Amino acid sequence: DLCFLMHANGIPLRYLGKLRLAVTVPHMQTVIWVEMVARSARDLLYLRLRSLLYQKGVTVNKCVVDFLNEYFVPPAQRFKKDIDNVAWNKALRGMVTSKYPNCVTEDSECTVERT
Repeated sequence: DLCFLMHANGIPLRYLGKLRLAVTVPHMQTVIWVEMVARSARDLLYLRLRSLLYQKGVTVNKCVVDFLNEYFVPPAQRFKKDIDNVAWNKALRGMVTSKYPNCVTEDSECTVERT
């Protein structure tokens, strides 16, 4: 487990971005990228769940399902007609770059292949 190895070696997880830039093995870069995206998506979900405290008629289940559909269901299979990759390229990219500065460059891939 990447997080366990980092903690075992005294490396805080906030340095995932720097670690990704330092690693030259493509597979490890992907593993680190997935960890960064998962942690950022979790934080976005927590923000959305916190906003439920102030809304009536929205359940936690509906909020989580809508979030997962927005980020992990390909746009062609959604019921709503969303602009493709808005959630990935704006909200998630912003969260990743705010948590892990300098880890996403203009030429780096910010989306995960979804079929």
